[in-house]
Amino acid sequence: MSDVVLCECFARDGLQHETAFVPTQTKRALIERFAELGFARVEATSYSNPKVVPQFADASALLAVLRRREGVHYKATCANVRAVERALADLDAGCGVTEISLLVSASEAHSMKNLKQSRADQWENVRKMAAAAQGRFRLIGTISVAFGCPFEGAVDPDVVVADAIRFGEMGVDHVALGDTTGMATPAAMKDLVGRLRHEAPALALIAHLHDTRGTGSGQCAGGL
Repeated sequence: MSDVVLCECFARDGLQHETAFVPTQTKRALIERFAELGFARVEATSYSNPKVVPQFADASALLAVLRRREGVHYKATCANVRAVERALADLDAGCGVTEISLLVSASEAHSMKNLKQSRADQWENVRKMAAAAQGRFRLIGTISVAFGCPFEGAVDPDVVVADAIRFGEMGVDHVALGDTTGMATPAAMKDLVGRLRHEAPALALIAHLHDTRGTGSGQCAGGL
């Protein structure tokens, strides 16, 4: 297991759908406990527009009080350049994260639904965000619906491979394959990871999985 690094993402991915605001101190306790349990990467928050995702209105306040554990990477999701600027401001204040996620969708429909713009526009957004980060964070390029889209159905693996390579060309050398709605199979995971290891060997691959149909363990064993 020395080659497998687990990232705990409940404080962001889990809480984003909660309608009731979770107190900052509760979030802090969760994140600190995850680090104490041995997770080397913890997704702490999102620099989302608080009008859109009120749950993360306390992103900077949370990071300001979060006790850090040596050797642990703390991550925040960024949707636009303004979010990256907020991440930089917290970093300058001495309480920033070490990783930020930059998002694209592998399907046009999911991009319009989730990111409110086309894939082409979002890629331009990612280019600007990567430049704005000034090399001060580990950048994580996340490809949503990499194994299937709830709106379009099957996703062409060629699109995902091209997206991963494009991230690498922008200097984003950690790429997460997002099984956003739990549509991946062990075979699909194995095939896609195999292609990327061959076509983009310099990338550090990450799998963001949802065990919707009970195939999560098989996906990990089959691919990463």
